[in-house]
Amino acid sequence: MNIEIDKKRVFKAIQLQEDSPAYKETNKLYDLLEKQIKHVVSPEIIYHLDHKLDVKVGKSYEDSQRSLYVVVTLGGKITESIATYFNENQYLKAYVMNALADGMLFSMVEISRQYVYEFAKENHMNLTEKLSPGDNIPLELQKPILEKIDPKGDLDIRITEGYMLDPEKSGAWMYGVYMGQSLDENKEHDCRGCHKKNCLWREENDEVNC
Repeated sequence: MNIEIDKKRVFKAIQLQEDSPAYKETNKLYDLLEKQIKHVVSPEIIYHLDHKLDVKVGKSYEDSQRSLYVVVTLGGKITESIATYFNENQYLKAYVMNALADGMLFSMVEISRQYVYEFAKENHMNLTEKLSPGDNIPLELQKPILEKIDPKGDLDIRITEGYMLDPEKSGAWMYGVYMGQSLDENKEHDCRGCHKKNCLWREENDEVNC
């Protein structure tokens, strides 16, 4: 899977500007770590059409017929690499590698959206807005979403006691599905209306999804 990382977005996330004294060193380090990170990630995108969860998360979901569950992950090695840099007191490397991983995960979410939309079109399905645990639905729903995707526990993804995904560089969400309808792609996330005003990946442009 070819995953592009938006360098400008990563530098914005770590609040690094071109006139910063640290820019030259960080830019050089970024180029080095961008090559390294591809050897310590195992990107996966999994989606699964199934029965709905018995939860109250909005009328659009309650009125839908089924659910489409999605999980993305970079695997566990990237988190181990970041931790190693921290343990070796290589804090800048750890910081930049972590931002790179977040940027890669951000790109994977966009790739997964393209996969999901193509699947929906092929199967004549319309989708609700993206329902993300900890964002617009309760964080606790990460557990049943993962269980729908991986009922036998075959994936190397777990839920912590705090309902976080492990490996850390992973994401899970779902859509309500209306069968026999055309896909409406206008339900995509608009950063300008998002309640996460301090999101480091936030953009004010209509065309960018965060």
